[in-house]
Amino acid sequence: MPIKIRKLAKTIRKIVKSDRDMVIAVSGFPGEGKSDFSCQLSRELDPKHFSFRRNIVFTKEDTKTKVEKLPLYSPVDVDEAIDVVWKGEFYTKDMRDIIKFFNKCRDKNKPVLLNIPDFWEFVKWFRGYRIRMWIFIVTRGTAIILKPDLNPFTDDRWHRKENEKLINRYTKKYGMVGGFIRGITKSKNYVDTLHWKGMPKSEYEEYKKVKNEAIYSRNGKDEKKSLDINEARIKWNKEIAGRMDKAGILKKKISEVFDVHVNTIGNWLKKKAIQTPNTQ
Repeated sequence: MPIKIRKLAKTIRKIVKSDRDMVIAVSGFPGEGKSDFSCQLSRELDPKHFSFRRNIVFTKEDTKTKVEKLPLYSPVDVDEAIDVVWKGEFYTKDMRDIIKFFNKCRDKNKPVLLNIPDFWEFVKWFRGYRIRMWIFIVTRGTAIILKPDLNPFTDDRWHRKENEKLINRYTKKYGMVGGFIRGITKSKNYVDTLHWKGMPKSEYEEYKKVKNEAIYSRNGKDEKKSLDINEARIKWNKEIAGRMDKAGILKKKISEVFDVHVNTIGNWLKKKAIQTPNTQ
């Protein structure tokens, strides 16, 4: 018999209180209820203190802040996980920072929910060694709970190719939704099936309000960052153009290098001459 969100929350709290990390991936097609589900699971994980503004985050910065400041066992629900964890090279600075961050989540006993449309967008090492539970939203109100295969000799803890063949076989016979639900129960990763009811309309409207405010704020910061980067790039281009001019390179050739009109190069050099007058 399918379990309920409350029972799942009880299992997660038990794992977190045993000082194990608890990173939960929540995936599914857009509009099928990922955010609805994760919000309700977060509420069950912290029923006395949960609020959308307190527990739901949309940026890396907010995620780090919540992990640092929220009390022990408080859920951190990352609504746009692709902005926090993404595909990338293991040894880049971003990846090293992410490893440190999720180590801190474990040290601070925080269950972390990561909402993302495509589970496979997570880099392989993260899927294999950080995600303890994967909840796939099949359709609104129905989800499948999966766990990684802990066999140390397996190359893929989630058996992607094997499960793909399994699901294809069942969907051909029973249709997409029915076939998926029947087939996935045969998977090595299958744990259970879960049903839930959607949030009341008033709560969903509150969630959307918080999300829209967060997106508006983030877009403003991103726009300012983009402008700062553009200004820095133009300043650097002007500096290089000035050096090329001093080396005797024609303005027409400089304009071809930077792919701008020759008159623009002239203006760059003119302004640079005004800013740094010849004192000899």
